[in-house]
Amino acid sequence: MTRATRAQWAERVEQWRGSGQSAAIFARRTGLNANTLRWWACQLGSTAKARGRFVEVVLGAPATESRIEVVLRGGLSIRVTGAFDPDVLRRVVATLGDR
Repeated sequence: MTRATRAQWAERVEQWRGSGQSAAIFARRTGLNANTLRWWACQLGSTAKARGRFVEVVLGAPATESRIEVVLRGGLSIRVTGAFDPDVLRRVVATLGDR
């Protein structure tokens, strides 16, 4: 039997997360090992968590009230209202994130 690739496991984990089922139920239904499924999910990370990495956010159409709040690890937050320079905000977040 050949081993599944990282890409194949990524697809399996994505299907599991989209199913709304527990790892045990999904694994049993698909013939996988639940512990292996959980291990790969941990290794591949979660779309819901950035796992300590900087994630670039691309804004769509501006809201009627322009206000942004960025909360960094440790509870440090940055509030921006009105017009702002995205490059300056990006540098501020990166600098504070390194603390």
